[in-house]
Amino acid sequence: MTFITRILSLSVGMLLPALIEAEESGMKEVQTPTCSLDQKALEERKETILRHVKEKMTHVERMSEGYRFRLPRNEESLQLATSVILLESQCCPFLDFHIAALAGSDDIQFTITAPSDAQDLIDDLFGGEE
Repeated sequence: MTFITRILSLSVGMLLPALIEAEESGMKEVQTPTCSLDQKALEERKETILRHVKEKMTHVERMSEGYRFRLPRNEESLQLATSVILLESQCCPFLDFHIAALAGSDDIQFTITAPSDAQDLIDDLFGGEE
């Protein structure tokens, strides 16, 4: 057995269990993304920072995969959007967030999207005031 053959053999030997595990885990039933907050904490979140986003927004657009908010282009709005990202990423790691400050605009765009099987949750958290 050559040196290269030994390396390849060792690599395959070490990788094979991981590949088998990955294949088996891919066969498991995929669960709908859910928020890890309990009901009390979720209601508190809605009544604090998420309500604050809705109060500050100048426009909201429901997109097929989530919401796009427009907020005034200022430090407070950027801090608010960043706070939402930091908090929601902990309990809803399946959410995607984007902040854009487009040239010539007085607003920032704050977009929150989710997989198709989490649209009811995203509507509950961020919708309701279009």
